[in-house]
Amino acid sequence: MTNADQKKQAVARAAIEYVEYDDIVGVGTGSTVDFFIEYLKPIKNKISGAIASSISTKEKLEAIGVRVLDLNDVSDIPIYIDGADEVNPNFQLIKGGGGALTREKIIAGASKKFLCIVDNSKLVDVLGKFPLPLEVVPMARSFVAREIIKIQGMPAWRENFVTDNGNIILDVNHMEIMEPIKLEKDLNQISGVLYFNESILVNLSLFFSQAALVTFGGAYALLPYVFQNIIETHGWLTSQQMLDGLALGESTPGPLIMIVTYVGFIVGWYNDILNIGSPLLGAILCASIATFFTFLPSFAFIFIGAPIIELSKQNKALEIPLNFITSAVVGLIANLGYMLAYNSLWIDNDKTEYFDIQLFILIVLSLLALEKAKVGVLPLLITLGLTGIMMKVYF
Repeated sequence: MTNADQKKQAVARAAIEYVEYDDIVGVGTGSTVDFFIEYLKPIKNKISGAIASSISTKEKLEAIGVRVLDLNDVSDIPIYIDGADEVNPNFQLIKGGGGALTREKIIAGASKKFLCIVDNSKLVDVLGKFPLPLEVVPMARSFVAREIIKIQGMPAWRENFVTDNGNIILDVNHMEIMEPIKLEKDLNQISGVLYFNESILVNLSLFFSQAALVTFGGAYALLPYVFQNIIETHGWLTSQQMLDGLALGESTPGPLIMIVTYVGFIVGWYNDILNIGSPLLGAILCASIATFFTFLPSFAFIFIGAPIIELSKQNKALEIPLNFITSAVVGLIANLGYMLAYNSLWIDNDKTEYFDIQLFILIVLSLLALEKAKVGVLPLLITLGLTGIMMKVYF
């Protein structure tokens, strides 16, 4: 087995840990996924079935005894697992080298979580070294190719290859994709190119409404839920972007919960949802939606539930459940502290991994300043901010 295959095997083995009992698993297409299917065989009786992104994957799943279901017959897909051809630092991908890109997008969009399994050979600073595959209606092949040339791409028809949908593949070569979102929108506007459109505005509204409904205890209780889903489930932001947002929220006036405004702004900025060439208006719209739908359930509960709470506050029977909720909130805050510490202190830049001892020392000194010296939060933040600037400039 080659070193490349060993890497693929390792990430495929790790992905098995995310498959839970009785799950329906979405399964992608490609060489890394083939290893995942092998590791799926010993636990095939643990899952309820699978959704295959291609005929090839369907045949491989059935060969190991996994029940393959039709997407139209399934209402809930907890996880979709697939590989990628290239990944940049913002977790934007080139996918579909195996020719199943449209079905892969559809299943990923229908799933609650998309787990992308790649090894470090797929990590790049700028997308485009791997040819960008487009699924195209056959009669539009020449027209689409001419339109691609207009945006500086070099299309190549993948001859003697037909997708499971009966279409062809054009591979776009020799592109440095500096603005993946913009390029995606430009390509999707070419008649004849198949694409799957996901409404970011709708997803933002639903996500932040759900977050506000299922979390109790204020910003520190809400943030672990937001962190996990924004980064892992939706992939809208990276861990570093979320940490930057938290630092911004802690060092500016106003409640920490306004970090949701930052999240909405970043999502809108990088996706240019209004498709007008300038991301600013789309970012402001997404920030407004995230903020509005975060506070909407709380306002509704206050206006509707406040009179009831007032009448029942003398009820001793409510003390026990309220105490349990308080305990859960403490646990959520502790979990948030762990997440922040791990993502801040453990540095992984895809080339080296190390523990940031300098940052650890600053954290310890900050705790001592707050607890022992009783330094105020604002002076401490200003001091650390200036320290960071000086270290950046001089070191």
